[in-house]
Amino acid sequence: MTTTELYGGAITAAIPAGFVDASMFREIPDTQEVYVSQTVDDSILVDLMEAVEGSSGEEILNVHLKEIAEINNVANHEYSRVFSKEVPVTKIGRDTVGYMTISIEPARKWGREAQLENITENLPAPLLAMVLAVVRLERVSTDLLVTFNTPIVSKADYERLLSGGAENLPERVQSGLKSVEQFLNTVEIKDWSLFGEH
Repeated sequence: MTTTELYGGAITAAIPAGFVDASMFREIPDTQEVYVSQTVDDSILVDLMEAVEGSSGEEILNVHLKEIAEINNVANHEYSRVFSKEVPVTKIGRDTVGYMTISIEPARKWGREAQLENITENLPAPLLAMVLAVVRLERVSTDLLVTFNTPIVSKADYERLLSGGAENLPERVQSGLKSVEQFLNTVEIKDWSLFGEH
């Protein structure tokens, strides 16, 4: 993990070694930072979004998951959550919390061609495992999102995901969980003027 400057240095956080800035080879929206693995088909996205309605972490996560699913052309009934936890984000504020979840959804937007091994009729393919964390930045009415995306290409990994506990997650999903937690442990706002504060 290396501390990386995001949004021109206004935010810093740890990004795993081996992930490169996607803006070097494609256009990225101003509100987003994207890092892609040099060795596998994994990616990390950081987004700054207007704070959504919701008084609890569960509500906030559900609204963002629904919005992400719509962007990815996934219907509400097609994605599911398999894990949730809260992580303190102390470098932003003593009471600041990152709400985390793992979601599984069809990977339509990503143009996946990999097929699940021993596929059954009720097991969609290909699939995307998404580790999502949302940090509510109250003072600027903004939600900071960090997402780790990794494809699920075997039935065995799919079944491990559905089994629940974090210790049984597929290796790359576990790696994503650790990467997102490390991001939350290290993320700092260096320049609040990024959000229009003066």
